[in-house]
Amino acid sequence: MKSSFQQIDIGNNIKLGVKKINKNQPHKPILLFLHEGLGSTEQWKDFPENLCNAVNLDGIVFDRYGYGTSSPLKEKRPTNYLNIEGEKNLPLLINQLNLNQSVILIGHSDGGSIALVYASTQPKNLIGCITIAAHVFVEQISVDGIKAFTKLYEENVKLQNALKKYHGEKINSIFYGWSDTWQTAEFKKWNIEALLKKINCPILALQGRDDEYGTEKQVKSICKNVNGHCKYVMIENAAHSPHQDKPEEVLEEIKQFISNIVTFATQ
Repeated sequence: MKSSFQQIDIGNNIKLGVKKINKNQPHKPILLFLHEGLGSTEQWKDFPENLCNAVNLDGIVFDRYGYGTSSPLKEKRPTNYLNIEGEKNLPLLINQLNLNQSVILIGHSDGGSIALVYASTQPKNLIGCITIAAHVFVEQISVDGIKAFTKLYEENVKLQNALKKYHGEKINSIFYGWSDTWQTAEFKKWNIEALLKKINCPILALQGRDDEYGTEKQVKSICKNVNGHCKYVMIENAAHSPHQDKPEEVLEEIKQFISNIVTFATQ
């Protein structure tokens, strides 16, 4: 499966680094991957390619604003940054990509939350949404986990360099833009459960049983509140990145889900 890289201008002096994984199948649905709070296109590793191969669909992976190969943040990150990404920046990117076929979103952590926000806008071409360790409200375990990871980051040069490999000189702006925001009193009020009620497309919500940033309450809330079909799966012996801890199990769950919705969408 071939892949190609380009930068897409979405306006406001923001360019996003985009990687396309394709076999030139414009008549088929396309998978769109959204990375986690400290992630990037490259930090997905081979998961997007493996999934695209498993379901025989094209894919798009991109660096969100401020991350990886995309434009650096020019302002302090607001507490509603996840909503802004889902309601503004993601629609702008999809529009610039001229995606006319059906879309299936796959979001990890922050990316999963953004995918749900976007799905709540009820885009006509969205036929499914898959979340991995997404948050729909703030739990204390999330704040505690981020606080612990921040301490580790500040004390561990090896970790700093590992992340700098993907984000370059932008690393501190995205790290503290993420960690500082999540630890504010204002952000503790962040909640998108009301938006979930506007979602009509099928949802698959995955989470590791040993997730250090969230509990089963997150995926239960997703399935309780959305209007469309929803299935949630707790992946045993997996933490915040079950697609890395248990790749075969996660790929199989997603493969089955995609097979069902693509079959339904093409009938």
